[in-house]
Amino acid sequence: MVRKVVAASVALLVLAGTFSIASPARSITKAEVDEACAASREAYQDYLAAKGRADVVTGELAEIRGRVETALAKDVTLRAQVDEYQAEIRDMRESVLDRAVDLYMAGGQSFTGVFFVANDVSQVIAGQEMLASAAEEDIGSIDRLNALSANTLELQEELKATRVDLEDLEGEIAERYDIIYTLLEQAEEKRSELSSECRSAQAEYEAELARRRALEAARRAGAAGGLPSNATPGFICPMTSTHSFINDWGFPRSGGRSHKGTDLFAPMGQPLQAVASGTVRTGNGGLGGITVWINSDYGVNFYYAHLSALGPGIQTGARVDKGDIVGYNGDTGNARGGRPHLHFGIWVSNWVNPYPTLSRNC
Repeated sequence: MVRKVVAASVALLVLAGTFSIASPARSITKAEVDEACAASREAYQDYLAAKGRADVVTGELAEIRGRVETALAKDVTLRAQVDEYQAEIRDMRESVLDRAVDLYMAGGQSFTGVFFVANDVSQVIAGQEMLASAAEEDIGSIDRLNALSANTLELQEELKATRVDLEDLEGEIAERYDIIYTLLEQAEEKRSELSSECRSAQAEYEAELARRRALEAARRAGAAGGLPSNATPGFICPMTSTHSFINDWGFPRSGGRSHKGTDLFAPMGQPLQAVASGTVRTGNGGLGGITVWINSDYGVNFYYAHLSALGPGIQTGARVDKGDIVGYNGDTGNARGGRPHLHFGIWVSNWVNPYPTLSRNC
């Protein structure tokens, strides 16, 4: 009963868009971080530069992926239109050929040779013998054939251009992926060189910046605004090492879908931990590939997709505690052939933007 009440309360908050995030009594300042990191200043600056650049390139990647989805949708539409035109051309050609036979049998001009030796419709249409002999209704059919042929050629050229664009975009995506993972490796290497005092201060400061970003995101109405912090008590980041993500909620996806989650980029095989304690449900197949659902003890559901493998003992019905390894970062499902990343989703009677929650804790 308690869980149902909590879940219902959260759902009402999502629909109403009246989220609020309490501010801490005091937050660490940038000057305090600089002081804590004075002894490892060079490594600290290198870490910031690499992590900041990775975040920028992740934003570029998301924008390019959106353009790819738009181009793919255009490709599907163009191919369907070409197929439709070609089918109509075939039907009309048969009709015109039948009409030509009728005209010939009725004693029309001798143009049948043009029809039966022609290699394509355009040669038939160009035959002056046919045009001279056709009745007004036949000329209308020929005009339609002309228009269909011209439209088909135009669409086919546009289709070729779209596919060239897709190839170029895929190249850009591969380039951005390579940059992101190189930068993440550099950032993690530099982070390991920081003093424990510096790492602690930097983590606190990044959490404060994330809290501010989440607060801004939560001001937006509806599911895009995410959940308030009190809806996910004790939430921890699903990633266990350096990673990169942006607010890519709502970005276009194939089939006219929009992105209902957050993609977190990290190296293949990085352990993924349970963000909350609860009961697990696993899956394998479809768009998500290897997936894990965590039905948390407080009623919010968390979704992990594209995993390379499940964690030890993770199976449907299993109990997990916050921090347990539920799987490993991968590229299964419709991410196959791309770069490894975790698609992370939050479900509370509907999908809710995970970005504000992740920003406060990752």
